[in-house]
Amino acid sequence: RQYRSPEVILGLGWSYPSDVWSAACIIMELYRGDLLFQTHDTVEHLALMQKLLGRLPPPLAARAGREAREYFDSSGKLRWPRLATSSSSEDAVAKQAPLADLVHEDDDVFLDLMSGMLEYDPAKRLTADQALRHTFFTSVRDASSLSSLREETFGAPVEDAVLA
Repeated sequence: RQYRSPEVILGLGWSYPSDVWSAACIIMELYRGDLLFQTHDTVEHLALMQKLLGRLPPPLAARAGREAREYFDSSGKLRWPRLATSSSSEDAVAKQAPLADLVHEDDDVFLDLMSGMLEYDPAKRLTADQALRHTFFTSVRDASSLSSLREETFGAPVEDAVLA
């Protein structure tokens, strides 16, 4: 549940951009060592997203499925904290930092990648191909430098490693 994209939460269906969102959540988890969205509550999940990325675009909220429409007022604003299920849920959302604060200041290329992969609008979100062609990944173009990195990391070329 923690990797669900906004369009899936809003009942708008799944498509490949949803996988890009999920991949970004996993990449951020690897980067931080912790889940990006630690929740099992749908409205809290949306509130955490808004703390991380800013307000959900009203046109996206307006397209929400029947069940998810109750999470928003007539202007498309999330009914938070009114729909919070507990004070601990409110506290968790209050503690959520914006994306830029979760990424080290010298990792601006990584922040740009994550911002593109965590775009609310699935039509504007980076595709998997665009993400793989992002500067964050293409900066390691030289295969020999990648081999050197593997040797430094694992002590031997990966293809020579013996599994225990």
